[in-house]
Amino acid sequence: MREAAVGRGSRTRSDGAALRLGVPVVLLALATVGWWWSVRMAGDMHGSRGAMAGMDAMSGGDVLSLGAFLVAWLAMMSAMMFPAISPVVRLYGRAAAAGRVAPLPAFVAGYIAVWTALGLPAHVGWRVLMDPIAEGRTWAGRLAGVVLLVAAVWQVTPLKSVCLRHCGSPMSFFLRFGRSVTRPAGALRMGAR
Repeated sequence: MREAAVGRGSRTRSDGAALRLGVPVVLLALATVGWWWSVRMAGDMHGSRGAMAGMDAMSGGDVLSLGAFLVAWLAMMSAMMFPAISPVVRLYGRAAAAGRVAPLPAFVAGYIAVWTALGLPAHVGWRVLMDPIAEGRTWAGRLAGVVLLVAAVWQVTPLKSVCLRHCGSPMSFFLRFGRSVTRPAGALRMGAR
């Protein structure tokens, strides 16, 4: 009887160690693929015909399909968001390994669903602005400048600080969701939140 309990304890420890190492490795691999994809796409934009080669190739009929755009979008979001999500996923993974919450894929699926959904308006914006930017239209340059200024102002707003505090402590984030994360639907909502 004692040997079975000891065996269970060592199996739980080895599962926990595999999870502690496996989750960051998988997240880092996704981020690496995202950076590789981004560099590859940037290289395609500056092909053998010069800086505008990629823009020429993307105008007209050679536009990425929605599915290809969303895959690229998700890869880039994985690469950029890796440092932010890694601690939360690691903590959730430990809780999932201990059987206290729903399986890890339900939590990660909620996160991925939100970032993929945000790719839909990005795709529409990209399609609408692709030709004006390639043609060097003045209003497109002004729009890019306004977007840059809005992003810069966002960096110093109190709202950004509130958002960072909201996500800054994984443990308090868990406590807000309570027992609802024991079910996959609750874990999906938590990941989306």
